[in-house]
Amino acid sequence: MKTRVIVLCLLMLAGAGFAQTQHFEPVDPTGQVYNVSARGIYIEGLALQLGDEVGIFDGDLCVGAKIVTQPVNVSAGQFLTIPAQEGDDNLQLPGFTPGNDINVIVWQKHNDTEIDITEEWALGDGTFGSGVAAIMHPIFHGDPSIQGPAHFIPVEPADPQDINTPAYGVVVEMATLDSDPLEPGDEIAVYDGDLCVGAAKLPYVLDDDSSLLFMTWGAYNSADGYTVGNELLVHVWDSSAEIEIAGTPDFYQGATFESDPFAIVSSLQSSDVNDAPAASLPDGFEIVNVYPNPFNAALTVQVALPAPGEVSLAVWDVLGRHVATIAAGSLSAGEHGITWNAAGTPSGVYFVRASFAGEAMGLRKVTLLK
Repeated sequence: MKTRVIVLCLLMLAGAGFAQTQHFEPVDPTGQVYNVSARGIYIEGLALQLGDEVGIFDGDLCVGAKIVTQPVNVSAGQFLTIPAQEGDDNLQLPGFTPGNDINVIVWQKHNDTEIDITEEWALGDGTFGSGVAAIMHPIFHGDPSIQGPAHFIPVEPADPQDINTPAYGVVVEMATLDSDPLEPGDEIAVYDGDLCVGAAKLPYVLDDDSSLLFMTWGAYNSADGYTVGNELLVHVWDSSAEIEIAGTPDFYQGATFESDPFAIVSSLQSSDVNDAPAASLPDGFEIVNVYPNPFNAALTVQVALPAPGEVSLAVWDVLGRHVATIAAGSLSAGEHGITWNAAGTPSGVYFVRASFAGEAMGLRKVTLLK
């Protein structure tokens, strides 16, 4: 049996690092600086990626800039801090003028786009020199459905403006499915048990010059999230096949939340098979298992195919109303694990109905408890 393998290399970090900018051209150091800090910036649902840049402007003059090289850990108070250079008329050194408005512009590397963002200030009033420094609240700019995940539904942070809200950055450096790179539109999520605590949609193919960064959120006050010490699970959504693949990652280090400053996942084994020998194939289509049952937010349906073919998995309630379609597409012969994310579905009894090659082939009763 040839096992379908998802290879992921994840780097989870608790800090922020920066290097020389490539896009913005800030003024030279003047010897007088005013620090402007951000606690997280999200553009249309996508966190700042490694290689993106943040520029600080006084009008049209760039007075400071940084390139992002590590995720910003909001909960640890490790901000993205950019020294803005104050001008000196006597020495004829360009820079900001105290009292002028602070303008923040983000450059996204993957689409070579500048975005003028709207700031809300936790410290300072949004002008240069107001107080000892300027600190922005976390910024969520634009419509999150544009670049954010569409399939996975991660938990919301308890309070992104509260520095005590647990958050953990994830950088995916390499991801392949059956030796092929994941494609733009595919999604990667991190789970704590059956709870999705963070996810992101790929805006580009990952290679040596790119990576994917997103945050996971921890439980805080009454909000759901990861629990420190619990095992990290990684799920992948194949957008072309419309299949979610779940499995247990093979960690090089950091297999539990916050057990290390970062975690590396070398591979993720799924229950999918590809090109399996005929002797190992089932005699007919069947739903092998549904688990866990009862379940909270996510249910895995394990099916077996005797040959490649079209598979449909649909969910119905006790009144016969269609609730969701969790798979509709072609699958290879063998066993497949397909996940239903029921985060937005009320508690109750449901039926998972399977069809293969256009014919009804199985029905399973499941219970959703919240």
